[in-house]
Amino acid sequence: MTWEKLNQTWHYVEKWAKARPNAEALVFGDEKLTWREFTGQMDAVARAYLEIGIEKGDRVALLSMARNEFLTTYMAAGKVGAIWLGLSPKYTLDELRYQISDCRPKLLITLREYMGNDLAETVSTLQKEFSFLKKILVVGDPFEGADGFAAYVGKPRPDFDAALAQRATEVKDTDDALLLYTTGDTFTSPEDSPKCLKAAGKTSIRVKWKKSSKRMPPSSAASAGQRQSEQTGAER
Repeated sequence: MTWEKLNQTWHYVEKWAKARPNAEALVFGDEKLTWREFTGQMDAVARAYLEIGIEKGDRVALLSMARNEFLTTYMAAGKVGAIWLGLSPKYTLDELRYQISDCRPKLLITLREYMGNDLAETVSTLQKEFSFLKKILVVGDPFEGADGFAAYVGKPRPDFDAALAQRATEVKDTDDALLLYTTGDTFTSPEDSPKCLKAAGKTSIRVKWKKSSKRMPPSSAASAGQRQSEQTGAER
């Protein structure tokens, strides 16, 4: 089995799904996922990525604060060899414009609303400006030109099972898996603008799963991973 190498972050999701399938893995509000459900969600998102046409090295961006989709979309990106980026819904249009124009994601997954602010107009503007944004998925009510994340990901895609299994074997632990942007002082001066950093899959393990020792319950490992994920660009 590919995951038994344990040299990429998503391998640990499948490890714990096999070892503790019914143990609690992720919690966000009233939504709780076991490790079996976490793996199922990861694979459903990964198959959706393949249907959209996500290739190795393509970028996938999530405009959201930390929630369960934060980790399911990141792990799925790693499994298909895509590079994931977290974007904060606190960013202004110009700040989002800068990072999206720089990293050029093929897919943008976004919250519909954050703290009373409807993000539809901002995301629609970005969609019109950047032709490389091939697909918009919305966590919440979709708007014109976008699909609902849950409904889209939830569609059965058995025809992509073999393609996903094959793609997972092609991803290397040295492949870029995560984009991080430095804070920067301004989005108007090239010299002071945030700079993009890349992390490979094996680097992400050290960042996100360093505390996941055998003494730590699986649910605690997930919580530690989620806390680290809040620092990947979705929290200013």
